Amino acid sequence: MYGRAESEKVLGTRLFFMLVLVAVDALVLILIMTGLSELEYGARIPGALGTLGLAIVCNLLAVYLFGGYVLRRQLSFIHIPAQMGAATGLASVMILVVGYAFKLVELDPLLWRTVFLYGMLLFGCWLVLSRLVLAYTIRWFTVIPTWYVWGDSTIIDTIRKDVEAIYGEQDVQTYSGTNTTQEVAGVIALPGVLTEDKAEQVVALRMSGIRVFTLEEYYEKFLYRLPVRLMSNSWFATSADFGLLHQEIPLRIKRTIDVLGALIGLLLLGWLMLLISVLVKLQDKGSAIYKQRRVGVNGRSFSLYKFRTMVVDAEKDGAQWTAKGDSRITWLGRYLRAARLDELPQLFNVLRGDMSLIGPRPERPSFVAQLEKKIPFYSYRHAVKPGITGWAQVIYPYGASEEDAERKLEYDLYYIRHFTLMLDMFIVLRTLRVVLFGKGR
Repeated sequence: MYGRAESEKVLGTRLFFMLVLVAVDALVLILIMTGLSELEYGARIPGALGTLGLAIVCNLLAVYLFGGYVLRRQLSFIHIPAQMGAATGLASVMILVVGYAFKLVELDPLLWRTVFLYGMLLFGCWLVLSRLVLAYTIRWFTVIPTWYVWGDSTIIDTIRKDVEAIYGEQDVQTYSGTNTTQEVAGVIALPGVLTEDKAEQVVALRMSGIRVFTLEEYYEKFLYRLPVRLMSNSWFATSADFGLLHQEIPLRIKRTIDVLGALIGLLLLGWLMLLISVLVKLQDKGSAIYKQRRVGVNGRSFSLYKFRTMVVDAEKDGAQWTAKGDSRITWLGRYLRAARLDELPQLFNVLRGDMSLIGPRPERPSFVAQLEKKIPFYSYRHAVKPGITGWAQVIYPYGASEEDAERKLEYDLYYIRHFTLMLDMFIVLRTLRVVLFGKGR
């Protein structure tokens, strides 16, 4: 049975190449900035280590936020320069803000006009050229993988759509038993195929070096979710992993990070929360903080706090799903939701122990009662504490329907099964991108 080791291998490979690219970018930036400083002013590296570190952190963070560490086959002479140019601009602003705030500009030659401007320009050129070359290399030397679907061919379009949403262009075909090629990525055996009379054919495929996956294995390994319509109680009963339920030491570390993260967040963002409270209050004289009952760990309900983003008495007719372009959302509420700033008061829920920083998003009791009747294994998400952000929130776009709830459950179950502190860190970084670019709901 496919498990955590396979998933971590896939994610680990992608992380390895990302870290190599990060290291190369850092080295290039060091060479550019210190080289210019030495040529222009004769300043040595030891006198500029602090500012150099600042420049590295700001640039690498900006490149990440603009998607510069995502390996893609698409070669775009418009998108890549615009993307990397914006990253360089953001990094420059961050460096100058910190530099002027701590008066580093007056002391360090790395921030003097000539070195800084030419340095950032050269690094921006490196980013554009390196990403264009990387995209061209990937496009030239990699073959579009072919996936064969063995069984009901009507599901091919769904599989192709799901996998291309993550990996780009893919070749998905019906498996006839004789049409495999050397470039085949694998065979997906649909339910009803892996029977005793076809076992010999499956073994022959695997002995020839072709990977064969059940549909649920394929979705878990390559799409990072557990397809609940294909699962059974016996699968959950015998499946290993589910690390978020059994790893005592990582769970203690996670709780410690939750408390420290919530405290730091309140200290750093307290002024912003106060400003938002005043703006919400001035908007329509209603309360700034909205309290709502949500379902937490083990099905226990708790009071969740958030900034009010809807008109007063928005649910006077009862609980409703939030629709796209919902007229009940105020003008300020749209901005708060887009940047997910309406969730900031939930830092208090984290301190109280009702929530974690990362986990499945908590739902309302009335919605939970409906969804548990219609979606298999929906109650399993309540085995862990809900979170302010989560795997489903950074992977799947905002939705407000039963179909969306089912898809998000699949991502939530994947997170519970494959939890690691590294995965939590990845979710935090993806959340920063959502907040910065306003991709919330």
